[in-house]
Order: sequence, then structure tokens, then C-alpha cells
Amino acid sequence: MRELVEAAARVGTLALVAVAFGLGFGEAAVGLDLLVPGEVGMVLAGAVAAAGDAPLPLVIAAGAAGAAAGDSAGYWLGRRYGLTLVRRWRWTRRRLAPSAERARRYFERRGGAAVFAARFVGALRAVVPVVAGTARMPYGRFLAWDLPAALLWATAVVSLGYFVGEEVAAAVDRVGLVISIVVIAALAGVFILGRRRSRNRVAAADVEEAAGPSALPAGGSRRDLGAKGRRVVSPGGTVRRSDGSTPLNGRRDDRY
Repeated sequence: MRELVEAAARVGTLALVAVAFGLGFGEAAVGLDLLVPGEVGMVLAGAVAAAGDAPLPLVIAAGAAGAAAGDSAGYWLGRRYGLTLVRRWRWTRRRLAPSAERARRYFERRGGAAVFAARFVGALRAVVPVVAGTARMPYGRFLAWDLPAALLWATAVVSLGYFVGEEVAAAVDRVGLVISIVVIAALAGVFILGRRRSRNRVAAADVEEAAGPSALPAGGSRRDLGAKGRRVVSPGGTVRRSDGSTPLNGRRDDRY
């Protein structure tokens, strides 16, 4: 990667700018992010720009434009094919369709913040735009959050290389890895906790449903069961309150 950036710098500023754009795009585009070390490469681009007197704002702008383009490619990929793939097979409909619906509701409420934050988490950087597209987040709203995030990210990583030097690239790589691990672990914990709560709610509902008819008083209705202060019909037809008192001389009141 270092040799590529230096070779581009020797060719000229425009070549370095093109490499910065490609690094930003590769870091953001789903699939390419596994092959292109874009974040480290952007740091190296900043360092080479400083050594070759290339304009810092131009390199930053190229990196930000590439990152935004990669995010948009992921967004349109998800928008065009996401739901199609979710609905294509039975197992995807069973496993993924509920998640897609939850993602749609989430992106309606907090999608912008998720798009912005994902730009700074390597493990989510290329994934969230695809999810945003699959969830049908409006593209204008997506860009409104994505463009500032891409510009801020490119400014940070290119400036680090420009002012500190390429030695910081390894530190940036390690810090990015740690952030990704922490965020993924936190998301996994939230997911597991949510599944556990959901199962507990389903189990409680099943128990209530199974106990329903047998737990009702004879001649009474479900709403009479366990309602404090309400009237409950005893097997003998006597009307009693749930606190034990007997209103109306203990006679049955058909209004209840």
C-alpha cells in the first residue's frame, strides 16, 4: 500500500488524488472493504501529500468523495436487491424478514445517527449503508447524514498522516480494530438480551393462555379474574369482590 501511494505521488498530484478517492471508495463499498485497507491508506496518502507538497484540502476532498460514493453504492445495492434477497427463499423469509422490518422501523426513527456513527466503526462502515437501503431510508436523508460523516472521517485520517506522519498508520489500524470489537460485542449483547426478553414474554403469554379457562371462576369471565376491587362470581352464584367483601347482600348482579 505504501509503495502504491508513493508511486502515485511521483506521478503527480492528480494521481495521488485519484488514489485517495479509490481508497475512500474501497473502504466504504461492501465487499471491497475486506480487500482495501482504506483507512490506513488514507493516512499514508496524507503523509505522502505532506512530503510532496500536495494540497491537503484536495486530498481530503478526494477521500471524502470516494467514501461518500462507496456508501451510496452500498445504499443502492441494498435498496435494489436487499428485500428481493430477503424474500427469495423460505429460510430467508423466516429468518431475515422480521429483522428487515425491525430495521425499517429503526431507520425511520434513528437511521441518520446510525449512518453517521457507522462511518467511524470499521466493522459497520460498509454494512450500514446496505441496511439503510434495504430499509428504504430516503436517499436525501441518507446523504444528509452520510456526507458530513465522510468529510469528517477523511479530514481526520488524512490530517493525521499529513501532520504526524505515516508512523501513526499502525496505531490507527489498531485503534480501529479495538473500536470495532467493542462495538460488535456491545451490539451482540444487546441482541442476546433482546432475544431473551422476547422469549420470556412469549413464555409468559403461553403460560397465561394455558391457564386461562381453568383459572376463571365458574360463571365468570376473563376480565373478572384477579381484578382487585371488581366483582367475581363464585361457583355458587354469590357475587363477591376480589377483596373478599360481599356487596348487594351477596346476590348475583348480572351487570357484571
